[in-house]
Amino acid sequence: MLAIKSPRLAVRSRALALVACAALLSSPVAAAHPPGSAASHPDRTCPAHPESAVRGAKRFYLEAKTLYGEGDYPAAARRLAQALKLDPAAVLYFNLGQALRLAGDARGAINAYTTFLKMDPHATNAATARERMVELAQAMAGSAVPDTTPPRITAQLPASVPAGQLFELAATMQDPSGIFQPKLMYRRAGQSSYIGVGMSGGQERFVAALPAMEPGTLELYFEAYDGKGNGPSRDGTPTYPLRVTVLATPVPRGLDEPPVHPNFVAPGNGSAPALHPRSAAAEPGFVLPPVSNPDHLIGTAPVPPGAAHPRRGPSTALGVSGTSTWRLPAWVSSGVTVAALGVGAYFISAAAGGASRASSAETQSAVDAARADAQHDTLGANISFGTAAVAAVTAGVMWWLEYRTPSADAQRTIP
Repeated sequence: MLAIKSPRLAVRSRALALVACAALLSSPVAAAHPPGSAASHPDRTCPAHPESAVRGAKRFYLEAKTLYGEGDYPAAARRLAQALKLDPAAVLYFNLGQALRLAGDARGAINAYTTFLKMDPHATNAATARERMVELAQAMAGSAVPDTTPPRITAQLPASVPAGQLFELAATMQDPSGIFQPKLMYRRAGQSSYIGVGMSGGQERFVAALPAMEPGTLELYFEAYDGKGNGPSRDGTPTYPLRVTVLATPVPRGLDEPPVHPNFVAPGNGSAPALHPRSAAAEPGFVLPPVSNPDHLIGTAPVPPGAAHPRRGPSTALGVSGTSTWRLPAWVSSGVTVAALGVGAYFISAAAGGASRASSAETQSAVDAARADAQHDTLGANISFGTAAVAAVTAGVMWWLEYRTPSADAQRTIP
């Protein structure tokens, strides 16, 4: 993985460019050329502004980074060599060593790592450079073969997932040196950019948890590096992603229907339910009075299971009162509390995984990426736990009001 240049390198490169220009202008060679030649114009042989050299080195570095990510290591090494001519920075020698190592040039990689350690022996990735030098030296002696093969990834995708629900997608990732920074990138069909989600797991199976989504098509791909920094390897690509269908889930029957009093049956002609008492034999122990006024049924006999409660009104299959004002909001708030706590726990786990990856990362860019993921997950955990706290307080208030407020049935006058 290529490392990122430090801002102080730009200052050093400007100073080197100024010294080179001054030496060229003061040399006898520059004075010997006639006017109009290239040597008589300092701005043709060295930049009038050192920033131009920095910009040129940055351009070569960015091209090398792209080629490295695509697996074209020889071309990446050539771009880094061009960048070093403009800005001989230590970190670029480390990147050159990485590219040459993966390109199969063991001797060139050792030379690049050696120069890097001479220039910055206390760098954060100095230990990595020393380890790579030992591996390459052993390989050159015939005692080991360097690992330059990226991991093998195979997606394990369902044909569809339900809309409006949290779900997980998995993939198998195999490499002898281990899996590093496994990630799922996804987007809704038609969107231009992907969203990255870290994956957790082990034993070659890694899982990513995704939020609830609306019906449609989900485009995605998996990627990961191995323990030696080879990769990224992918199943699916940004241009040709894998696809999963998000299906709408049917609404359970009866949830959107008004509650019906358990002691009455509908006539079946499409009109409002008629007030016909069921037979006493259908409900043992429940004795109905003569039906001269349907309202007389309320409170005139013991309340059987499922019947109208004099305080909370008729119950439904969910235990939600048909005439209560606060019970349904109380259940909703309680559910939100539990869901938010679960999401917060997931983000805490993901943040811990990001911190662990940052501590074991081998390159600075990988460390920065892992820390960014950990910060994102920590923010998600804080938001989730805050939501859970608000929902819990709301649920408590709703339940208190539920048991303090009489229902409409309890307020009727019983003759």
